[in-house]
Amino acid sequence: GNDVLRETRKLETIYIYFMAYSYFNFFSLKFIEPIESDHALMLIHHVITSTLLSGSWFLGASRIGVMVFFIHAASDCFIASMKGAHYLNLDLENVGIPVVETLFAANLTSWAYFRLYLYPFNIIHSCIFVMQAHFPAVSSSHEVGLKFMKVLLSALLLM
Repeated sequence: GNDVLRETRKLETIYIYFMAYSYFNFFSLKFIEPIESDHALMLIHHVITSTLLSGSWFLGASRIGVMVFFIHAASDCFIASMKGAHYLNLDLENVGIPVVETLFAANLTSWAYFRLYLYPFNIIHSCIFVMQAHFPAVSSSHEVGLKFMKVLLSALLLM
């Protein structure tokens, strides 16, 4: 009873945090950060990610959003750490310890694992082929929404 309700509220709170974080990243990229060569691609990437999170929430398929956020957060922590270490000049040349270089290797490894292996072969595969078993009889509007989520998941892979 109360335990399930409490856990559901915790998960809703975490999910809302995920969506807020995603929207913050979009607005930060759009209005705060300097424009880089990949600016348009990153904007599209953040729009797709935010749409996946919000859409999966409204469709009652929050597992999709949680998986998308997990895949991003798992590799993004290395990107943020690497940027911070770079701005502090914590590299082999300046401090004699390869902090930036190590974080770059960790970022590359985690990005390859999470976004090039886990995302397409587990998450997209599950959403396209396995999810039908969990949503066998959905309304036509939900069916269209879920198909749109599948398209966005695939588009995100190409980014």
